[in-house]
Amino acid sequence: MDVAIVMKVMKIAFANLLDTLVIIAGDGDFKDMVEFVTETLYKQVWIVGYRSSFSPSLCEKASPG
Repeated sequence: MDVAIVMKVMKIAFANLLDTLVIIAGDGDFKDMVEFVTETLYKQVWIVGYRSSFSPSLCEKASPG
């Protein structure tokens, strides 16, 4: 399922239909997608969830809030 979500985000992003991405998950599998969307496409990403359930690799990309 994670791959399907990432592929859908990439299709939307490359169609220039993505301004802000909101992820409601703490799964570390999304780390590369978050990096790509923020660092290559310069889009904003919001990660929503409980910090205690976030993957450590994804926490590095999340800003406290």
